[in-house]
Amino acid sequence: MKIVKTNLLYIVIFVFILWSIILIMMPSVLYIPIKETSRELRTVLKDASAMFQARIKMFLSMKMAGEKGISKRELMDTVGACS
Repeated sequence: MKIVKTNLLYIVIFVFILWSIILIMMPSVLYIPIKETSRELRTVLKDASAMFQARIKMFLSMKMAGEKGISKRELMDTVGACS
């Protein structure tokens, strides 16, 4: 019985850590300075393969957000999940 309680304790601690990462880290603002202009990114977007299009859209969204940054949730909502 002691082993089961110990494993349960580890599971509870693991779930608490994951939950805290999701609640604390995800909504934080992300600012990465992008040196390319929006026009350059759009021209690259047209020629990019399907694998890189989502990433370039992400850069465009970050560029449009400016120095105030964009939260990771907003970025995911605008671009969608990318691999």
